[in-house]
Amino acid sequence: ETWRDRGHRILAATVRRELAKENAAWAEALDEHALLDPLLVACTSQSPPAMALSQCTWGLLPPGLRAHALRVKAFEDGRVLLPGLGVFEAVAPEATVTVRMVEGAPRLDEYPEARVCPLPEVEGLSVYPHRHPFLRPFIERHGDHYACTRVSEATRHNVGALAEALRLLASTDRCLHAELLRDTRLVIILEHRAVPSMAVLPFHGAVLLSVRGHESPLFFVEELVLHGSRVTFSKVIADWPAFLAVPYPTPLRALGVDDHDPRCVGDAFHGNYALMRTLMAFESLLDHSVLRGHFRHELLGRIALALHRFGEGLSLVDHPGLYTEQGLVLHRAMSGTHARLLGRLGGLLRVLDVADQPAVFEYQRFLARNPR
Repeated sequence: ETWRDRGHRILAATVRRELAKENAAWAEALDEHALLDPLLVACTSQSPPAMALSQCTWGLLPPGLRAHALRVKAFEDGRVLLPGLGVFEAVAPEATVTVRMVEGAPRLDEYPEARVCPLPEVEGLSVYPHRHPFLRPFIERHGDHYACTRVSEATRHNVGALAEALRLLASTDRCLHAELLRDTRLVIILEHRAVPSMAVLPFHGAVLLSVRGHESPLFFVEELVLHGSRVTFSKVIADWPAFLAVPYPTPLRALGVDDHDPRCVGDAFHGNYALMRTLMAFESLLDHSVLRGHFRHELLGRIALALHRFGEGLSLVDHPGLYTEQGLVLHRAMSGTHARLLGRLGGLLRVLDVADQPAVFEYQRFLARNPR
């Protein structure tokens, strides 16, 4: 927690510096919570940004410090986003309009009947249920897929399973659930086969969860914890030289441990933490939930696969020379957790076949090799 809180301050200070380049008064006025709004983080990290910084900060500023009137621009879908406040809808696509406060509420001069709608929440977690330009650079890391990535339909089809996942976490692991809601501030559900789930530092606080149709609640337990833990760990090792004795981007190939793993040392370290937290969530579900039938069978398969991958991930970076004293404490703690879980749940690796699983667990494929 001490390392996480220190990293939180480091990341907030980084965004404050970037914002101060545009407007020192805005940077001074925003508190740490507002500074780490995921949409503002994305706006300050993108070049060019998906929207003007003035529009991105207007709703995050204290009301008395907002400009009386501000020219803002709608996205291509006719929505005007004001981070911190919500979204105006039914505006002309890419139109420029004027927002001002009228009787304590934001209004658009050109659309006086329009009302700002807060982003919807699912069990206390904000969800952005539409495709928007902030996503473009992250989607297009994997190809020219932005225009055909589905968000609205994917969200509508899966919001119930997401809610059930959060309820399962709240009832079985309150500490993990609280950590998730503290550090993860925005969920975006999307669908495109070529675009993976992700949590990336330039969109810190957001998790992008890539679905393949209608997913199960256990899919969302795994993806939320896996990528929400990456958000938390980004804060833990924000000052990565305090944990790693080699540069964060050092390729695993340079260690001679796996010529086929494209990750760097820092990402592998990050991934091991996320797998540890995911397995801890699964363990709590196994002990305290009322999962029965195919849901319990699915949980056992997910545990077996995550346990196998956790062991492999630890072995790739099991070199004391990679770490500082603090980093070695973390690595050894993860190794200790793996040993405990292996002692308790390792039998699943002997009786369940997960050898053909792709990057994201597929229950039907698991069921074919492991009938109930």
